[in-house]
Amino acid sequence: MTSILIHRQLMTNSLSLSIDGQLIKVPDSIYGRLEGLRRSFSYDILSGGIQQKEIGKFVCRLGGPAKGIVLEARYLTYQNTRIISSQMRPVFSLASNCLFPQTYSPIKSNAREDARAVVEILNTLNLFLAKE
Repeated sequence: MTSILIHRQLMTNSLSLSIDGQLIKVPDSIYGRLEGLRRSFSYDILSGGIQQKEIGKFVCRLGGPAKGIVLEARYLTYQNTRIISSQMRPVFSLASNCLFPQTYSPIKSNAREDARAVVEILNTLNLFLAKE
């Protein structure tokens, strides 16, 4: 599984991106786009929240492993303007074959589209990295 992380340095307020631990340089405009999209999907009430779908029984006769993507976002808990905890939480899942259950999805349709856009941007960056 590929791990793609976007980091914000709090001291310098700068952003960096790593794919499987390798630091990648990307234009600031991409960071801005990702950050703007990220604001539309969240577990909070204002953005509509994230639904976790039940994994039901389904028929798929495809052989091999389940393939898909789970997009996770870091959530911070603050107390008196200090971060006291953080955790990664799934916000969107996208199946690549019928064996992979799509279990997480933003409730609002525009948030689902934005989550899908984030996945596509990160996949594109990963493809460029693979070519290097």
